[in-house]
Amino acid sequence: MLLYEMFAIGIALVLVVAAIGGLARVMMGPEETALLRLARAAPAQRRLVASAAQQERDARCRSSPAPPRGRSPAGAGRASRSSPAPPRGRSSPTG
Repeated sequence: MLLYEMFAIGIALVLVVAAIGGLARVMMGPEETALLRLARAAPAQRRLVASAAQQERDARCRSSPAPPRGRSPAGAGRASRSSPAPPRGRSSPTG
C-alpha cells in the first residue's frame, strides 16, 4: 500500500510542476516572450556562423594547393644568431 501511495504522489507532483510551467508560459507578456526567443536564438545564430566559417575554411583548403611536405628551409621559424653567444661565467678575465 505504501508503494502505491508513493507512486501516486510522484505522479501528482510531476503533473503539478507541468501545470505550473504551462501557466507560467501562458501568463508571460510580450516582453518576456521576446526575451526568451532572443535567448534561444543567440546560441543558434552562433552555431550557424561557426558552421558557415568552418565550411568556408574547408572550401578554401580544398581549392588551394597543399604546401610542400618535408623539411623546412634552414633557419625558417627559428631565430638565427649572426654573432656568437657571449661567454658565460665571470665577466672579467683577470678576476
